[in-house]
Amino acid sequence: MAEKSPQPSRNARSIERKRILNRAVDLPVKSIIMAPWLLGAALMLVAAHNDSDVASRQATTVGKIVAHEPSNHNRYGYRFQVEGQVYTGSETPRKAEPRIGQSVTIYYDADNPVENALTDYRELSSDWSERAVAFFFAACIAFVGIFLAERLVPTRSATPPSDPRATLDARESSTRETPRQSG
Repeated sequence: MAEKSPQPSRNARSIERKRILNRAVDLPVKSIIMAPWLLGAALMLVAAHNDSDVASRQATTVGKIVAHEPSNHNRYGYRFQVEGQVYTGSETPRKAEPRIGQSVTIYYDADNPVENALTDYRELSSDWSERAVAFFFAACIAFVGIFLAERLVPTRSATPPSDPRATLDARESSTRETPRQSG
């Protein structure tokens, strides 16, 4: 005769519901953690692509440093001319800091000199690409870390074994009446 399997206790059903809820919440939580990193990497790739486009048509000229703003991320303002038109720009130098009045090389978009920098656009593009890769790998490491943490860290039981109710539930499930046998 086939025996009916005992019905899970109220506590066991509650624990199972919590596990299902935790799994349902798990993906959105991981997504919330991962999204800023992946979005940052995507935006950096866009910046790298834009700087790469400018690098393909960049030209250089000589300009002069005309201002220094230490309180604004140590930015230096500069002025230069292209075909008689005066342009300005500002940037925080990546290498040696220039002096006001110093002549410097200006890199600019030959199609749009308003787009200009103290740094070669090929270098800017490469820097953005490297940052994007670093952000992507950081996001992957965070994802793997979260994944491993939930598998390696033991979960707590809803009721501790020393709880008398847990013992009572266990006894009740083992002493339930056996199903009636049909004759």
